[in-house]
Amino acid sequence: MREINEQYSSEELITVPKKKVYTDCEGYPNENAFHEFVSKLTEADGYNLVCFTVDVEDCNRKKGYAMGTLLIRQVITDLQDYFYVFRIHGNKFNLLIKGAEDRNLLLEHFNRENNQQYYIYYGIVDDMAITTANLKQARRIGIDRMNEHKASIMGKAQAKTHNEKIIGDKGNTPTELQETKTRKFKETMWYGKITINEFEPELREIIVYVFPTEYKPPLQALNMVAVVDNLVDCYAYTGNEIRFGIDGMRFAVYSRYDKEGHLSITMFKSKESGSGQYKTSIECHEGICIPASFGKRVGNGQEIFPFRKNASGTYDYVLWDKKTNHAEIDTTGFVQMDGKIYAVYADDKSIDLVEQ
Repeated sequence: MREINEQYSSEELITVPKKKVYTDCEGYPNENAFHEFVSKLTEADGYNLVCFTVDVEDCNRKKGYAMGTLLIRQVITDLQDYFYVFRIHGNKFNLLIKGAEDRNLLLEHFNRENNQQYYIYYGIVDDMAITTANLKQARRIGIDRMNEHKASIMGKAQAKTHNEKIIGDKGNTPTELQETKTRKFKETMWYGKITINEFEPELREIIVYVFPTEYKPPLQALNMVAVVDNLVDCYAYTGNEIRFGIDGMRFAVYSRYDKEGHLSITMFKSKESGSGQYKTSIECHEGICIPASFGKRVGNGQEIFPFRKNASGTYDYVLWDKKTNHAEIDTTGFVQMDGKIYAVYADDKSIDLVEQ
């Protein structure tokens, strides 16, 4: 099994259908396809970028995720009859238009398709023809305008964002997603989960929850709060490099933003550590902006990062002190803030603190 696992980092060439590289698991043209397409464009081609989100949150909650997935497919299938559409992440897409006629047709489609089952938020970058040279700038502008459109639909003041990097500067959270005293929206959070399935010397699963606590320029190591959960005990760690051991094997975890602004979490096994057989998978959740705080603030320079539901229905969390960079695990499901006690809850949408 080890030999098989090591082949995944081999330089040996393999042949795969282009569809495997340029489409995702649901058949949508993916980000690889988007970058490949844009690399062929020049300013003379005159294509403009549109960033948009198909919001099916209400449908998911009321009718289930299957119906939400169906609605997204219906929207994208209709758009693909007229435009080049690429799925970037989840329900977020990029689309290319050319000229005023395309723009008007797209707006007619978006305005017609918005209804009570879902909403489409969009940002049109019609003041520059997209090329590889200006791709980062165009995407930043498109995302900013999309967030402004979302804020206007929700009846809120337009989101004010900093005009800097592709993923923004600290505190560029859209108005409608601003953190409150008792709520932190998952859309603004960056985190990951590493699943380690160990086969030898033990047969078990270990989960490592990774929470970056800061923004740095691309490729620089980020400070992290990490929780290693072996389903019996949990251990909290902090630092730019997280090291921990499992049955004689030593691992190191790192996180950073890559050149495209995506969160990258990696884990390595030390060659000097003990032998064992295992396989890993890494999932990353990418926020839409760089928030003022990466966890849920609870005062006094402290933030919490919930990581698993406990028997009482509340959430275990790791409490991080920004001043000392110290982290400790709390399994009570309750946190003290401003002299009051709050229960800690979390779901796919947000972290919520409920006063007791």
